[in-house]
Amino acid sequence: MSVVYERRKCPPEFQDRITRMFGKNQFGDPRFKIVWGQSQFIRMGNQWIDKIGNKRIGYRERFQAAGMACWVIMRWLPPVKYGSPAMYYANTYMAAERHEAEGMSFDSPE
Repeated sequence: MSVVYERRKCPPEFQDRITRMFGKNQFGDPRFKIVWGQSQFIRMGNQWIDKIGNKRIGYRERFQAAGMACWVIMRWLPPVKYGSPAMYYANTYMAAERHEAEGMSFDSPE
């Protein structure tokens, strides 16, 4: 059985109201955004194990809201909230290398 994903877009009047209430970020985008969980993707670079067990490295589109069939209110955070570039690297890439060396994995098979 295959999974069917719905594609929906927030009605402009709802998004406009939230944008008026909470404003925009430094790039002119809303600080809060209403999205459908099965329509919001993010491009991610990583390494993972594919369906047949091969180790893959590259970019792929991933659901940003877990692919759930529901409306989601997303909050934009400025880059400074994630720390310095060196700290971000230590908390993501270096942590993944450490977990791999210990035999643990962040990703599930795809």
